[in-house]
Amino acid sequence: MLVVLLTKIEPSTLILFFLLGTFSVKVR
Repeated sequence: MLVVLLTKIEPSTLILFFLLGTFSVKVR
């Protein structure tokens, strides 16, 4: 389910989410 959702999202948005995820991890 999650994979299908991610595939529908634009690549640029996916990269943005990935960057936000790594950033939050670095902050912690």
